[in-house]
Amino acid sequence: MVDFRAEWCAPCRAIAPVLEEIAEGSEGRMTEAARDKIFGGLAASGWHTAAVTMRRLVESDLKPAGGIVGAGFDEFRWPRPVRPGDELHIENEVLEVRPSRSRPNQGLIEVRTTTLNQNDEALQVTIGNLVIPRRRYGDRNE
Repeated sequence: MVDFRAEWCAPCRAIAPVLEEIAEGSEGRMTEAARDKIFGGLAASGWHTAAVTMRRLVESDLKPAGGIVGAGFDEFRWPRPVRPGDELHIENEVLEVRPSRSRPNQGLIEVRTTTLNQNDEALQVTIGNLVIPRRRYGDRNE
């Protein structure tokens, strides 16, 4: 569950008062028509979802050598909105591992990260590239 008051999540705490205002029907943030017609009800910001996803990614089992160092995204989508009470989890899939064309001591891994709710519906899908150090031939510790 996304705890909008969690101490560890600054973006969560920042968005909580805004969501509460919207939920109370305050003027100036989002009209009832936009909330109902665009999102079909109350929804969290996509960038809030991205922040929560990043936190989950850093805490996940994906531990490339050198840490998570981003080189950009090829895809970044929000196919469904995050709703109050949604329980978020992520799945990572390494799609490709390749050497860097410009830096022989580095490589890139292409990773699809999917943020899912408790019903396993995709809420955010990204395909990103991470920079990793390369081993030199013969440096394997087996």
